Amino acid sequence: MAMKRVYPSTLRCAIASVLALGVAFVATVSANALPTYWDREDFNGSGKGWGVTAATANAAGVPIVDAPGLPAVPAALAIVRVLDPSTLFVPVPLGSGPATVTSTWTATNNTGSAIQNAYLVFARPETNTEHIPSVTYDPANVGLTLGANWVILKLDAAGIPVYYPAVSLGTLANGAAAAFPLFYTLQQNPPQVFNQPFNDDLGIPAWKLAFLTGTPIPEPSTGLLVAIGLLGIARLRRQHS
Repeated sequence: MAMKRVYPSTLRCAIASVLALGVAFVATVSANALPTYWDREDFNGSGKGWGVTAATANAAGVPIVDAPGLPAVPAALAIVRVLDPSTLFVPVPLGSGPATVTSTWTATNNTGSAIQNAYLVFARPETNTEHIPSVTYDPANVGLTLGANWVILKLDAAGIPVYYPAVSLGTLANGAAAAFPLFYTLQQNPPQVFNQPFNDDLGIPAWKLAFLTGTPIPEPSTGLLVAIGLLGIARLRRQHS
């Protein structure tokens, strides 16, 4: 997988102005949307943050779908990330609340053939070694606001369900690209959106990514299960009347 991080030339000036003047740039995120945090605890020594808890998955407001596994991202799927400094919100003073910022991702299919029903899976926040010095977050403090093109993939790990947020890339012809925003909420005290109080370089987490193609099977919603149960009760009543 080819991945490139791009910072706009105005980013340093924008962040320096925020710190020097105490001005906050507000991210354009729906007021009703809540971030989803990678809050799964350590499992069999694999470390924290591999996916989200069942409670978080059910509260995310996006479909939960069954998936057979998580293949690696193809090396020929080129991913470019661009931070938007105009969306930056910095708590003043630092540490008084979360920092938020938006990053636009673009995935380009250079595999030589079409990819059907592609999903890019955000398995775990990781240390960002591209940033100097490196940036490490507690995964439970890394949140993304999931939109209409997101799902939660449910996998079976030795009989234990594991939940991973994933964004749909749709069907990509060879050479085609799909773009989507990541709305970050970084809850750390002080937030590691900055390494030092007056560092004018923005650091966000790297990601352990996975890839899925095909059509996942949606789980029946609670409302659907209730409706099926009521229909069954009504049928039994008719049979006994």
